[in-house]
Amino acid sequence: MPRTLRRRSQKYPLIAFAKIGWCETFSGDEVAGTHRYVTQKEEGHERFNFQPAPDGRYYGYLPPQGRGRAMPTVRDGWLVVFVAAGGLDGRIHPVGWYEDATFEEDYRTRPEYDDPDRDFPTDVDDVQYIYLVHAARAFMIPPEHRDEFEVPGKPRLQQTSIIYARAPGKSDAWRREYADLAEEIVRRYRPKSESRTERRAGNAPIEGNPAAMPIEQKPIRAKAQQELPLKDADDVEVVREAGTGRMRQIHNRMTNAFRHLTAEYELKEGTSPDARFDILVLDYDHDGRDLLVEVKSSSERGELRLAVGQLLDYRRHVRRPQMTDMAVLTPSRPRRDARKFLQDVGVKVLWFEDKSLGALAGAWTP
Repeated sequence: MPRTLRRRSQKYPLIAFAKIGWCETFSGDEVAGTHRYVTQKEEGHERFNFQPAPDGRYYGYLPPQGRGRAMPTVRDGWLVVFVAAGGLDGRIHPVGWYEDATFEEDYRTRPEYDDPDRDFPTDVDDVQYIYLVHAARAFMIPPEHRDEFEVPGKPRLQQTSIIYARAPGKSDAWRREYADLAEEIVRRYRPKSESRTERRAGNAPIEGNPAAMPIEQKPIRAKAQQELPLKDADDVEVVREAGTGRMRQIHNRMTNAFRHLTAEYELKEGTSPDARFDILVLDYDHDGRDLLVEVKSSSERGELRLAVGQLLDYRRHVRRPQMTDMAVLTPSRPRRDARKFLQDVGVKVLWFEDKSLGALAGAWTP
């Protein structure tokens, strides 16, 4: 539900909203959105917006603005709130923000490419990833908490990808409303465990005290050296988040929608301790083969890896394993490389065509 705003003193003299594509982590993962490039290429340069570069700063991509819209005359000192349309509701929600950010005059390639010995990926057209804004302080809002605020999209964010809510010479009433919303978002999500010393130093803690935070969140600190992450840490995070109430709600909604769309088939659900699979579609091809379906509330790589392991294990316990094909059901179409991964391991991929969950697409449509 949208939150009630509280008027307070202005802490941020310069505030901008930037509408980008939706990612779960913005650390190189899948981008979803309605921007033409994202829908056509299944790609978006904002996928690295919250991944620190080798110099410890964060470099954010912003889609091009509407025709005739100029960059701000003041380049430094911005609070940039990133928003995106994502989740099953399709509304615009905040996904994170930069503090004391700097706008560049034009797009630049990410600094990872400055190191010839560093193997940093390029996009689907083999073009280097670019950015337009950068900062030393960045906070990403976990996906399960983003819907606590809804950001008005019409008509402002339909006309341009960037709104200057608080800037010199701009005092419209609607801008003040956006600026108040930005400060309320930051107050809500900022970890309360930040000390005054850390704030003066310009650093946020790597791990705060969850009990002292407004939500369970992992703020990001920009620093020159990063601790070595756990191998396959995204898989570990998937397991942790799979049990959250929001993820279960999405999972249940998808399962119910799939059952409705396949009502003409005989469906089974795994109930034994060794095989609690989501759905088994009997004779799905009308030629005697069954389809074992694992429902995942995200199309992220970690979710798909987990699904493959579950399917392989569950299939050992069904009545006719040799006559059973496997499939993963996701809320939207996975990235091309993810679909190739599933194809390589012999798992079909199904997804819903849109957020209404009214139709299926992919390797099998009933």
